[in-house]
Amino acid sequence: LSHVHTTSNTAELQYSGCNFKGTTKRGRFGDALAESDWIVGNVMQKLKDLNLEEDTLVLFTSDNGPWMIRGLSAGSHGLFTGRYAGYWNTGKGSNWEGGIRMPAFAYWKGKIAPMSRSAEIVSSMDVFPTLSALADIPLPTNRVYDGLDMSNVLLGKNGGKSD
Repeated sequence: LSHVHTTSNTAELQYSGCNFKGTTKRGRFGDALAESDWIVGNVMQKLKDLNLEEDTLVLFTSDNGPWMIRGLSAGSHGLFTGRYAGYWNTGKGSNWEGGIRMPAFAYWKGKIAPMSRSAEIVSSMDVFPTLSALADIPLPTNRVYDGLDMSNVLLGKNGGKSD
């Protein structure tokens, strides 16, 4: 699912399906978020209905924070923007909170403790080596991988710390 991104063909530079247009107080961005929530909810319900929750790792990640030049069409920069210090871009593409530190959620019934949290630094580059390790698939050793196996962080092993 890759959904809540700005576009150039709508007045607010955001899109959602017809069933979600005008359904939130946050405008088209909120409508797109509501639709994403509905989609993920349906996927999760299907996993539950098919009794696949214990066999399925669900990862929900974000690629970056808001694209500040797109205004409210691209999300919120939150409370700590850095703009008061004179920085114009504290979202996507910056080294501020909204540029490099993004939320991610992982769910795997019976494997990941409910409501667990980690402050460990994890990158999207870690997804491939982590999933390979969880699937017990050895990676070829004749190349360099940018990512690391973060299974300990996901599963709360080794104190939830990366190596």
